[in-house]
Amino acid sequence: MHSPTFLKKTLNNTKKLLTRLISENPILIGGLSLGPIVAISTSLKTGVSLSLTFAIIFVPIIIISSFLPVKLSKSLRLIICSLLSCLFFVPALYFAQTIFPEVNDKVGVFLPLMVVNPIISFKSEQISRIKNKLSPALESLKISFGFTLVMCTVSVIREIIGKGTIWDKPIFNISGNVSFLLPFMGFIIIGFLAAAAKKVRLKYYNNDEEAEG
Repeated sequence: MHSPTFLKKTLNNTKKLLTRLISENPILIGGLSLGPIVAISTSLKTGVSLSLTFAIIFVPIIIISSFLPVKLSKSLRLIICSLLSCLFFVPALYFAQTIFPEVNDKVGVFLPLMVVNPIISFKSEQISRIKNKLSPALESLKISFGFTLVMCTVSVIREIIGKGTIWDKPIFNISGNVSFLLPFMGFIIIGFLAAAAKKVRLKYYNNDEEAEG
């Protein structure tokens, strides 16, 4: 049996992690990579498929980027990251086709567009300034979880309300409202999530300042 202190500490750490995933999320805070989320987040399967593809490409590239020379020009760094993205896209595509063969047609062009995802170029530039080589690995995992959190949240909302299903399985005899499957509804849902993220971010940093004070 775990002690109440251990459980309380675990819950607090989980709460802090979720708060950071939301308050530092490049999609909700920076508006990066909205295209695929708005366009194809219409089912949990597509959300998970795209999230896994993103992680397979993003994590190794960010780790490798941390070893590139700091004085390397921004344009050359972006070229290298793009080439690496193409390289890691091959196993990512194979993995996605193996696990979710029926999803690829629905994902369409947005799967290969992960190669030029703006989060990759933005974060690869930031990572170059970090001297601790463990930080890029942790940062890449955090961003991947953040991307997955947003992608799957929007996907679940749109699938349940738009189709009346979850993981393509009917639930509660809901008929579904097809308007939730249209791109504009994706924008609206992202807007609400971004507003909530901003509120969490302000509260998070205000609490940090009070703690330091």
